[in-house]
Amino acid sequence: MEITTLLLLAFVVERIVEILFGQPFDKVEKLGAYKWTLRYIALAGGVAVAVGYQVDMLAMLGLPEQQIGVYITGLVIGGGSQVVHDVVGMARK
Repeated sequence: MEITTLLLLAFVVERIVEILFGQPFDKVEKLGAYKWTLRYIALAGGVAVAVGYQVDMLAMLGLPEQQIGVYITGLVIGGGSQVVHDVVGMARK
């Protein structure tokens, strides 16, 4: 699996959360106070995708495969495509 796959997964999770949850939060005034929960919904979605597809960014970077790597990758995916780009950029330096 490559960085482009991680970026794609992050983008897909980000868009799904925005469409399914972000737009309703914008349209329903009472939900506006809870918009902060979108970040946690995205993180949970990222972890679900990483666990479902067994994506391990740490293994891609040469570290031994471990389940914790899948969860960390899920958090990175849930953080969005910019977070994936930043983390992989730091790891390659």
